Parts: sequence; C-alpha cells; structure tokens
Amino acid sequence: MRQDIAYYLEEEVQSQPKKQLQAAGQWAQTKNKDHGRIEIRTCYVTKGIEWLSGKADWKKIAGIGMIVSERQIGEKRTTETSYFIYGQQGATAQQLLATRRSHWGIENKIHWVLDTVMREDESRARTGHGAENLNVLRHLALNLVKKETTRKGSMRTKLKICSWDHNYLLRVLQIPVSD
Repeated sequence: MRQDIAYYLEEEVQSQPKKQLQAAGQWAQTKNKDHGRIEIRTCYVTKGIEWLSGKADWKKIAGIGMIVSERQIGEKRTTETSYFIYGQQGATAQQLLATRRSHWGIENKIHWVLDTVMREDESRARTGHGAENLNVLRHLALNLVKKETTRKGSMRTKLKICSWDHNYLLRVLQIPVSD
C-alpha cells in the first residue's frame, strides 16, 4: 500500500501545476528560518483514492497525503518524505500540514519534559524491550503526577516528594490511604 501511495503522489499529484493544486486545497508549503536553519515543508493531498488497493480495510479513509521536509543547516541539506492516510473529510493540505506540525510540537515538548525531569537521554537501557518499557513507565509517571493537584510544584519537585512521602506517592498512584 505504501508503494502505491508513494507512486501516485510522486508521479500523478506532484507533477500537476502548484497553483492548480493550491486552489483545490491539495498543496501547501511552509518556510521557516530559525536558529541558523531553514526548513521547508511541502504537503500534497488527494481525495481521489478510488484506485487504492486495500481501501476497503480503512473504513473512514478520506484521502492520502505526502509531506516533503527539507532542512538546511549551513551547507548541509537533508530531505525527508513521509506518507499518510487521513480520515478528516474536506481537510486541505494546509490544515493537514498544520496538524502534523502541531503534533510534532507536542512530541518535542513531551520529550523535553522527559529529558529535563527524568533525564531520559542519559538512560543506558538499550537491550531487549528495556528502553521502550521505561519510556511507557516514564509517561505513566508524568501523567499521574500531572493529575495530582493537591500540592503545588514542578514535576521534578512532585516526583522527589513521591520518593520522600509514602502517603503522597499513594495519592499520586490513586491508591486510597488508610489512616
């Protein structure tokens, strides 16, 4: 399916005039200059997917899309292409590009919290499923600490209090405390 989507978007859709695609909501582009790098993201989408094999397996599929991300830092240039299916009826390339961008913003923010609060990048878990399992536990811990609102403080502070105060830990874990 991926090869079919890639071929169709690269050969059929991408070859059409940009103005025609843009007018139909099938093309959008963003350009960002920040911190010495230039990033250009181009999105192509189409609702014309009658030809797509395996479409019946995706009941709510509205269309397919492709985002080409180009990044230049100094003289080094990289290009990454990703393909996707979407279910939002009537979605335009601009809307889907913004959705994708905000999704990565959230992912980056979560990673920053995990790294600064739990020093995730320093973890040496590399074998088997260790890294993945620890990641799930870190996410769970952050979500539980976020939900607990009886104490004020940063995530790091609340996690430290959990290690010092058994009753607070039980409250964070949502386990009733008996006196």
